[in-house]
Amino acid sequence: SVLAALETFTAACHETASNSVDAVSSEITRPSEAARVVRERTRRDERIPGFGHGYYGAAADPRALVLLADAIALAPRANEVRCVRALVDAMDEAGLPKPNLDATMVALRAALGLPVGAAAGVFAVARSAGWTAHVLEQYATDRLLRPRARYVGEAPEGAGFVAGPAVSETRDASA
Repeated sequence: SVLAALETFTAACHETASNSVDAVSSEITRPSEAARVVRERTRRDERIPGFGHGYYGAAADPRALVLLADAIALAPRANEVRCVRALVDAMDEAGLPKPNLDATMVALRAALGLPVGAAAGVFAVARSAGWTAHVLEQYATDRLLRPRARYVGEAPEGAGFVAGPAVSETRDASA
């Protein structure tokens, strides 16, 4: 259900990651400070949230690049948007992971004038259309979409989905 997706989301990496990106962003008050923050955090062996993606590997999440471009187009002079862009550039110059949605959702949040912490909510609202489509398709086909694993035990009484052989985890580009 959509409620199950939302519940999973609230415990998932997107909510905490975008809030963590907000925290890093608050350390950068001017674009010129981004490289220093990247150097200091990497020196302390701290991961910089909002960068790297399990599916895209070393490549940038293409959705993130679109959101960053949109944020820049909406508010090219907004300091926080410029700081997030500088952070993306500093990470790239240091040869570190490319941005994912969490970093660029913070730029979009800032461009829209939304409060700190709102990026996760914007992401969840945007994803709810896809979650709803998945639920409708699953009910129509009586099959799970892109399951990461399958339940192999006894089918619960009244279960609408078919149990099948176990499968290994797969990458999910929609995550």
